[in-house]
Amino acid sequence: MTPATVRTVAFGRPATEALAEAIAGAKHAHPLDPVTVVVPSNLAALSARRTIAGGLLGGTGLANVSFVTAFRLAELLGAGHVGGRRPLTNPVLAAAVRAARRTSPACSRPSPITTPPTPRW
Repeated sequence: MTPATVRTVAFGRPATEALAEAIAGAKHAHPLDPVTVVVPSNLAALSARRTIAGGLLGGTGLANVSFVTAFRLAELLGAGHVGGRRPLTNPVLAAAVRAARRTSPACSRPSPITTPPTPRW
């Protein structure tokens, strides 16, 4: 397994060009070598995939390239360590936070910052 590399580039087109270049570099030995790209959101993954696959940036294509969020990467890496338990989903996480807020005295205090209610006309 090749170690991860981190590059700092400008936002937008330069970042997408750098990503296409990094994917091509990772696939230099064989075009079907697996590559995993960690993205901030699924929308960012969709945008990057469409731009790179469109062929405007050159590159070797996106065969066997996975775009995953950090949350999904953690699920994949930790899957072998959780036994038969299912991965944490957003609704389950939200329910756990609500339950903790109901049962914890520190979380049940009203917020010191209050906003006035919106007037109804």
